Amino acid sequence: MKDAACLCKLALCITTVRFLMLGIMLNKVCIKEGVALVNIVRKQEQVYLLTKLGAKFVVNSSSESFKKDLYKAIDATGATLAFDAIGGGELAGDILATMEAVGSKDATGFNTYGSVDNKQAHFIRERVMAGSIFHRLCLTAHLV
Repeated sequence: MKDAACLCKLALCITTVRFLMLGIMLNKVCIKEGVALVNIVRKQEQVYLLTKLGAKFVVNSSSESFKKDLYKAIDATGATLAFDAIGGGELAGDILATMEAVGSKDATGFNTYGSVDNKQAHFIRERVMAGSIFHRLCLTAHLV
């Protein structure tokens, strides 16, 4: 994963307590390596814990301001790569759509193809993509 982070900024999706330990470990590595990391969690307690441990960007998916907060975090980091440890639902699609919105915010003129940066969402487990919902996105699936 460090090799992938060297190619582009990293956004990480952590959505359950079960994967919070993964988030804690990744934060330590990313802080040490200077890699920008966006953590997405479901509970405010997880926001406090990761922030206390040094995470700069922690977004609560259950917050009413989730999409605005996600936009701000991706804008601040320039994240173009996501690892979705849970899958299912609209979260991966929301992350990709937000990456595109950030990437094309300064576009001028008419462009039907979107921003020039490649955006990727990788699913950690095989079955997670089956329940994932993507709106208006062209996808290539990569199962990790």
